[in-house]
Amino acid sequence: MVKDLSGNKKGSYRIGDSTFMQLLKNILKRILPKHTIQWLNRRRENVRYRSWRILWSIREQTMPQKYRHDPYEINEVYWVNPEKILYRTLKEFNYLRDHNRVVGGNWDIPLSLFEENDFFQAFSQRIKEDRLWSDTTYYKSHLSEILAGKVQWGCRNKEEWDQRCAMLDSIYQDIKSNGYHPQKIEDYISVNIGRDGQLFFNDGRHRLTFCKLLEIHKIPIRITVRHAKWIMFKNELFDYAKSRKGKVYAPLTHIDLQSVPSGYGHKRFELIQKNITAPNKGVVLDIGSHWGYFCHKYEELGFDCLAVENDSENLYFLEKLKKTEEQNFSVFNKSIFSLDLDEKKYDIVLALAVFHHFTKEEKTYNQLIHFLKNLRVGELFFEPPDPEEPQMQNAFRNFNHKEFIEFIIKNSSLNEFKQIGFAEDGRKLYKIW
Repeated sequence: MVKDLSGNKKGSYRIGDSTFMQLLKNILKRILPKHTIQWLNRRRENVRYRSWRILWSIREQTMPQKYRHDPYEINEVYWVNPEKILYRTLKEFNYLRDHNRVVGGNWDIPLSLFEENDFFQAFSQRIKEDRLWSDTTYYKSHLSEILAGKVQWGCRNKEEWDQRCAMLDSIYQDIKSNGYHPQKIEDYISVNIGRDGQLFFNDGRHRLTFCKLLEIHKIPIRITVRHAKWIMFKNELFDYAKSRKGKVYAPLTHIDLQSVPSGYGHKRFELIQKNITAPNKGVVLDIGSHWGYFCHKYEELGFDCLAVENDSENLYFLEKLKKTEEQNFSVFNKSIFSLDLDEKKYDIVLALAVFHHFTKEEKTYNQLIHFLKNLRVGELFFEPPDPEEPQMQNAFRNFNHKEFIEFIIKNSSLNEFKQIGFAEDGRKLYKIW
């Protein structure tokens, strides 16, 4: 395949800068005011995003079969919080014959909550209310069918039905004592993934019931079917990452996306988590949230989170990924300087690799000062760049780390700081409180 002057293969969707375009940009930088160049860059990013979205919409409509192949490694076993498996659907698939199939259509329309099924209701009554099996509607209805001559789970009479119920009690007690450790494929709970990434129950309702009632935090499961539109989204992620050295910015938390390579790992989150005052409650403000990694992590821990992101491309993925895991954190899709700070106090503010962008121009530098003066915050986690980085060379203010922290303390209600470690890229992380 022939390459163009930018090094991209002709026929690929990626739009690169040719040698001529690079020369033109250098000329424009010399003759146009700085604020005009910045406006053009913002417009260019917006056009690039809109073009990319239109392209993917056309692909989805005209070449759906091409994108039914999962571009990422598929695992046989995934670990998930059973509380993430909320719904069952009208159609269930064979966990052996349909394993790892991609299926389109409307099979993923939720039918009912998993916890509304008759077995969950009955066993919940046994555990929480200490009921006898014979006092549950589940037991009575199936016994009636058995006595009417209908075989249920191999049971042909009351004695066999009682033995089966006793066996289920035994499995529950074993999981309670030893944990859920399936040995055979048929012992696994299986789920399906819908078009938006939701996990739907497919098979293994007894074991899922037991794990939910025992409040086990993580269990091994197998994925049977993935919706075709979900696979299309995974291909979208793959193509996005392909133009960025094969990586996204931060880890993706959905169980079916954890094999997507990322530039940052979990190290920043782990360092921050070790150093926060209240490790499982409070309000988090994530400035420049990108795709919402920290909001996903902190919502899982019980925090209320606000993600601030106004880049169109990042916002698209942020909203999609929020929907995949049915998260509740709020999203503010405007400049952080438009956020109303009058009524809200934030226990934790995350300013990771973001504040330096505001010191590049005088206008946003002054807006940052105003923001800090009005911010009510318990503790702020800060990741500044190296002042020698090329992006900072023509900045309005290019602070070293000590100067930047002193600037934040001077203009805010915060008084103390300490370094808490290093991110994967070698940048230092600070806690300011």
